[in-house]
Amino acid sequence: MKIAILGLGGIARKYYLPVLAAEPDLRLLIHSRTAESTEQAKAAFRIAETARSVDEIIEWQPDAAFVLTTSATHYELVKTLLNAGVDVFVEKPATLTVPQTRELAELADAAKRILMVGFNRRYAPLHRRAREYWGSRKVEQAVFTKLRVSPFHDDVRAHLYDDTIHLVDALRYYCGEGRVVHSELRTDGQFTGATALIALESGGIAQVITTMRAGQWREHYLLAGDGLTLEVDAFQRLTISQGDEQRAWQEDYASGRDTASGRGFRPEIEHFLECVRTRSQPMTTARDSIKTQEMVEAIIACA
Repeated sequence: MKIAILGLGGIARKYYLPVLAAEPDLRLLIHSRTAESTEQAKAAFRIAETARSVDEIIEWQPDAAFVLTTSATHYELVKTLLNAGVDVFVEKPATLTVPQTRELAELADAAKRILMVGFNRRYAPLHRRAREYWGSRKVEQAVFTKLRVSPFHDDVRAHLYDDTIHLVDALRYYCGEGRVVHSELRTDGQFTGATALIALESGGIAQVITTMRAGQWREHYLLAGDGLTLEVDAFQRLTISQGDEQRAWQEDYASGRDTASGRGFRPEIEHFLECVRTRSQPMTTARDSIKTQEMVEAIIACA
């Protein structure tokens, strides 16, 4: 299978390239805005083929492409690839607006192409175990929290689409759909935090809380209902509490083994490649990601 990789930044070098370059049945071509990045990746991962432009990628006729570039470039790149008959995996967010993502989803459907959006939390083994354990229980209360140690975005929308979107998508993954009823966005020259309250369609209530001035990085999910409390320390620990009984699972990647699997990148890559081979739809389609983006937009609008 011929796979094109567009974008060779930190996430590509840390997670995507190591996994893809190790697959013996894949023929890879890489592309970056700078020749230096391309040459570094070519040497580090022993990739023979490179492209200087998107036109060269199309001429190479890949079976599928990974779009790992900056978010602002996703729309045009994905559109070009879909129109050329290429299946596409694009890192979240699919685009920076709901109408653009909807257009790409409709284009993929019309062209009978696969368009998958990379929300790695849904594929992390510990997170999937937690979702399976919760099953069909009703969520009465849920809190999705993200802590970081310092601000890194000047623009509120940029931060929500770059970082907080993970919490929003995790909320949908565990709790289903909901309606934003209140939100507060905090800035001090830079984005410093957000709080949103979501009324779940199932009848419960959920919160999204993020702050940029905490003592350490942490991502934590709490679900309560039907006499059960479930807590996830992202990628590391799952705890189930029910009466006097408590059970816990520790993800062994946290000690340094196979971070790409523990954080969900290897499973989502394998899932996409299997969908390409079998012509089946992925779990995180562009059409599904529209709902996540709509919730992000509602958080912005309610503030």
